Amino acid sequence: SLTTGVQTRVTPLLSSLANVDRFQFAGVSDDGLRVAFIAQPTFTCNIFDCTASGPARMFVRDLASGALINLENQVRFTTSQGVADGEALLSPNGRTLAFSSRVPYPQAGDSQPSRDVFALDIASGNVRLVNTDATGRQITLTGSPGVSANFSVQAFLSNSSRVAFLFDGDTSAGPGGVYAKDLASGALSRVLDGNPTTTLGSRTALSFSDDGRKVAYVEGSGGGQTYREVPRVLDL
Repeated sequence: SLTTGVQTRVTPLLSSLANVDRFQFAGVSDDGLRVAFIAQPTFTCNIFDCTASGPARMFVRDLASGALINLENQVRFTTSQGVADGEALLSPNGRTLAFSSRVPYPQAGDSQPSRDVFALDIASGNVRLVNTDATGRQITLTGSPGVSANFSVQAFLSNSSRVAFLFDGDTSAGPGGVYAKDLASGALSRVLDGNPTTTLGSRTALSFSDDGRKVAYVEGSGGGQTYREVPRVLDL
């Protein structure tokens, strides 16, 4: 707490969970009362090929009640090189968890084998597919019927009501870039052209303003001794 200076442990002891190597931060609510994290599994490696010894698991700690909310049945990840093949992000209001995963969720309308973005309502346990167009159809790669693009979670916008996600390549929803899905109306809008990690040099560490009108990022250019990183803000 920046007000009181009191530190509170969020994650359980590693020894209290089977086959857990480390914890990965996945967001904190604006009121500071909920913190999300992924328990990454232990793994073994044969030269450069690593295999997880168990699943990656999703948790949310409620600091008001002290409860540890286990979401591994609702948020499921495959693993790649011993870690979760996907990411997760807690909404500012602490009620929704956006995540990307290659695990199929047919009950949410997911019919593609690649990585998709989902939104979990933590209270109800309901999972919905986020990377859909305005009509609710799952977004697929252009010219590749039945094949899904790979999507990744970027941010929550507009007081937790929209989820921003990134995909590369032309799709049934339009050119690659960062899009925002309105969780209430289902509307889909484009907020950033192209892949922000390759456009105008190398962009990393994207951070959107809550209203979705501006994005901050670090832009890298040059190489070797001439390489420079400059923080910038883009008005969308």
